[in-house]
Formats: sequence, C-alpha cells, structure tokens
Amino acid sequence: EQKFATVIVGLTMHMFLVHETLLTHYSKFFRAALQRGFAETEPKTVTLKVVEAPLFEIFVHWLYHRRLRSAACNDDKELVAHYENSRNRTSIVDVLVKLYVFGDVYQLTSFRKVTLRTLFHHFHSSKFFPLYSTFNLEFAKLSTKDPLCRLIVDWPC
Repeated sequence: EQKFATVIVGLTMHMFLVHETLLTHYSKFFRAALQRGFAETEPKTVTLKVVEAPLFEIFVHWLYHRRLRSAACNDDKELVAHYENSRNRTSIVDVLVKLYVFGDVYQLTSFRKVTLRTLFHHFHSSKFFPLYSTFNLEFAKLSTKDPLCRLIVDWPC
C-alpha cells in the first residue's frame, strides 16, 4: 500500500500530494515531519508557508524523475517555463539559487547537488555570471562554507 503526504505550500496554500516514501527518503526534514508518531489513519500533512508553489513543483518533478525539467527531455512546456524558457538569464539563475537554498533548508542533499551542477553548467556554458545582487537574499541563508557560496566567490577569479 502506497502512502501519500500532503504538502501545503506558500501563502496561496497550494496543495501537493506526494508519495511519502520519496519525501522521507531524500529529506531528513520530511522524515522528521512525517514520521513523528502519527496514527496510521491520520493524514500526513506538512505546511511550507515560505516556499513558492512553482519552486516546490520543480522539486516534485525532480523527486519523481531525478532530474530538473528540460525541454530537451520533452517535458511539458508550461512546466519547463518555470525557469528554463525565461529570456532573462538572471531569472534562470535566481530560480536555481532559490531551489538550491530550498534544498539546504529542507535537507535535500541530492537535490542541492543537482541544482549546483546545473548552475555551474549554466555559468560555464553561457559564459554568464550574474551580478552579486542576484545572490544577496539567498546568500545570507547559507553557511559561508557552503559549496554555492564558494562557487559565487570563486567563479569570477
């Protein structure tokens, strides 16, 4: 029998129904939140008020497919548009950085690695590095020894 968890996201209270085993396998946060002694009959619900629904949707796609969305993989165009089809390269980086920080906050090591590799590939292939203002808010949420912080500091060198 497959069990599902409801994740309520953002100020709009967008609801996602996700396989509990996937959430708890990849995240210490979700493992603690969903396996804290609930009765078998009780619905398992986690609320993430500060997470944007489109970001969580990208995460859920990764959770089920183990890759970020891509037009090259024939993913739905509307879903890919959350970050990849943006004409403004800075917004692509903004979303990837937010995804990385989401992975840090919710203890998603594998997801963080994928987003960091994607950022590195984006910087390397486009020869584009955004302004530091792109990272200001998110940078403050990470440890100074975090791999993303090191990438941001070392890349222009």
